[in-house]
Amino acid sequence: MQADIVEFTKSVVSYWGSFLTGSIIIAIIWIWEHYRGEAIPWRLVVLVACAALATSVFMAWREQHQELLKERAYRAREADEFARLRHSAQKRYYEWWEACRDPAKVGEAKKAAEEARVRIVEKLKGEISEAEADYFNTPRMFEPFPANRNLVFCPESPLINEFGYRIQRLGEIIQRILPDRRHPT
Repeated sequence: MQADIVEFTKSVVSYWGSFLTGSIIIAIIWIWEHYRGEAIPWRLVVLVACAALATSVFMAWREQHQELLKERAYRAREADEFARLRHSAQKRYYEWWEACRDPAKVGEAKKAAEEARVRIVEKLKGEISEAEADYFNTPRMFEPFPANRNLVFCPESPLINEFGYRIQRLGEIIQRILPDRRHPT
């Protein structure tokens, strides 16, 4: 919080200095003083300084607010993209289960699921973080095997099950990526 206050104050001071020393204000003061032959009244100087300060606070706030809006839009786009990848991976998951007993189809389904996993891992590493990619990709010891006993007989079932849990973890990652909805713009 303190760093945010310092950053905001720096921005206000920067804008304020620009407004007070900007060429238009200096030009008006110069013309005023030369035209009238006397110094500008102190109250007018205070009024201009206060107006410049108020405008500076607004400009600094607007700058940070626009950055916040850009960040939220970026997060929403990324979450949407990962949701599409998750949907595609979910399809690969079901295709793999359905092909489980067919040796001719299981290899192709496994390859498609692996390509989806790699694509998701690479996108997580590139767009979000190495930690989220690791969270998605690392199998967990506590993830149970599905209750459906028919699937136990599938030779690929542990791998398919692991892929399904990865898809679930991607859903959790998407929720963390989404903009904070508690603070509307």
